[in-house]
Amino acid sequence: MQINDVAYNGFMSNKNIWENILSMIRESKKEISIWGSHSEEANGYLKKLSISPNSTFGNVIMNSGGIVVDNWIRIMGNGSGHSESIIDFNQVDSSGNPCKIENFLMVANDIVGGVFAINLGYFEEDFGLIWYFAPDTLDWESLSVKYSDFLAWCVMGNTDEFYSNFRWSDWKKFVVNIQFNNGVLVYPYLWSKEVNINTATKNIVPFDELFNLNMKYRNQFFVGK
Repeated sequence: MQINDVAYNGFMSNKNIWENILSMIRESKKEISIWGSHSEEANGYLKKLSISPNSTFGNVIMNSGGIVVDNWIRIMGNGSGHSESIIDFNQVDSSGNPCKIENFLMVANDIVGGVFAINLGYFEEDFGLIWYFAPDTLDWESLSVKYSDFLAWCVMGNTDEFYSNFRWSDWKKFVVNIQFNNGVLVYPYLWSKEVNINTATKNIVPFDELFNLNMKYRNQFFVGK
């Protein structure tokens, strides 16, 4: 999979990064919601993760509990009453290391079990860039973009094309009320040869259950990484 480049130059030209992000969201034709945040925790999260408050990534964590795009992509923030924080989702330890997947800091997920993460050394190539765990292949693939470009793609880019094989005819109606911490378990599984996305059974489950199931099958089918 590839994500198309999104021409949005405001990140570099506007000193108020969060206002710039909000402006981009207002310009978007997508349905986007920003969850209220636990801002009192945010500074500690940035320090633990060694993230600059003057970065796009830092501003998302500082100012949002999470961001939801088209009820499909969920971007991690500092947590809210309805969404896990990036710290909790990654099971970050006292030294700032993500433990849920070692050497990957997950920054977003999607409703069918895909995960977007920053490569912190899991793979030698494309260190510091966004990778995607694809639920139809159970494999990681580099998207070759930084976090700021990833966020711009989520808000302004062609996500419909990216997810064309994962979306069924009435997906918008199905996902509208799914909670931030839940996902859709598709059966037959998205990676199976038998799956037909329109006729497959779809059940709402905790995202962790969906994630753990995918990791279980990945470990069975892949040797090493």
